Amino acid sequence: MATYKYLDDSFVNAYQSKFNLLIVTATEIEKTVLHEHIKPLPGFTDILQIQTHKYTYYVGVFGVFFTVHVSCNEMGSIGKNASIITTLDAITTWSPKIVLMVGIAFGANKSKQKIGDILVAERIQPYDPQRIGKNDILFRGKEGATSSLLLDRFKSVSGWSYEQKGRIPKIIPGLILSGEKLIDDTLFKNQLMKEYPEAKGGEMEGAGIYTACDQRKVDWILVKGICDFADGNKGKNKHKNQKMAIDSAVTLCELVFSKPSGFKDLGLVVQEDILETDFSEEKGTLPQWILKKDKSLAKEIRNED
Repeated sequence: MATYKYLDDSFVNAYQSKFNLLIVTATEIEKTVLHEHIKPLPGFTDILQIQTHKYTYYVGVFGVFFTVHVSCNEMGSIGKNASIITTLDAITTWSPKIVLMVGIAFGANKSKQKIGDILVAERIQPYDPQRIGKNDILFRGKEGATSSLLLDRFKSVSGWSYEQKGRIPKIIPGLILSGEKLIDDTLFKNQLMKEYPEAKGGEMEGAGIYTACDQRKVDWILVKGICDFADGNKGKNKHKNQKMAIDSAVTLCELVFSKPSGFKDLGLVVQEDILETDFSEEKGTLPQWILKKDKSLAKEIRNED
């Protein structure tokens, strides 16, 4: 189980330039599983917890990169604490080079997909914008494309050996639907699939991620494990299926972001200087960059007066 160390938000002003990978989640189970894979910074024993503005951020290492995580305080894209506002605030605060949204989603085709398979967004298609006519409904949402470099890294992944129930989950790139509705109805889902036959599945936050990142010109990708098929059976084995889905998605993302040179063209690089750690103090180890640059913060971390 992850443990946390609270720090004052002065840490953000001093060191935000070192943390260029932003991860966004939307539900508690997504946060919990992700934190099982985030390691403390070198020299620390806990994930750092920093509260600034109206959000709580978690700082650590994901794969080989120094990472900031934020969890939306509500599902969907357009609420006051949903993915658009949450992501915009996080981008303003941390100036990341890459935004990764990882989580759970519904699958489009139960005969071709299984719980735990992973949807990797090539494009996000919002389905909520509609023209409701007397005799028909016209879907009017405009799709947003994922970063081509990030998409390549997920589509060309190799060496992934993670298993669930004796099989390696499929990685399924394609069009992902996104809307404010928590869908668990076959008729409505079939209507969406008829309108968007290429769609591989759907979720609730992707439209907000791409809107925020497009506005701030930040590369992004959405990766979500299939936890149900929106067919009226969402409540059946809900926790087990959601756990399988997010485990699968996070494990894949961790592997992809374990390639030190894979993202340098986007400005995401391994921070070599932060790996220097001082082991001389009896109260615990601290990275040299903390000791050299901010003695007051070092004291706070060690609970010194």
